[in-house]
Amino acid sequence: MTTICVRKHENTNLDAFMEEFYSSTAAHPFNPHLALFENCVMFEVKPFAGLILFGFIKTFNKGQGDGSRALQWLVDLADKHQVTLTGNVQRVGDEGLTVNQLRRWYKRNGFHVNRHLEMQRPPKQVEEE
Repeated sequence: MTTICVRKHENTNLDAFMEEFYSSTAAHPFNPHLALFENCVMFEVKPFAGLILFGFIKTFNKGQGDGSRALQWLVDLADKHQVTLTGNVQRVGDEGLTVNQLRRWYKRNGFHVNRHLEMQRPPKQVEEE
């Protein structure tokens, strides 16, 4: 069993996001920034400069909706903790979506993507219950 140590930041929302992220995913045995979601999707996620740096998402069962379900979970978690996701559109491997398809997919999921393929998704305001 791998134990992840969550470093505390000045932004308690980042800490809460990372704690819930790690408690809901399985840690990669060699890279603390990689995590497995529901045994079918790999994320690279880490706090950086007051934001959550979202490196990539890779699904192992292409075309089954696992990547979309995992990304929705991630953006819902970001909304819950009011943190911004940021990163670059990048393809992992030769299979799956092209860079242009990924760009459109991220845009459909609320990310702003510029012409340099830098992306950012500010949190939606969560209504108090």
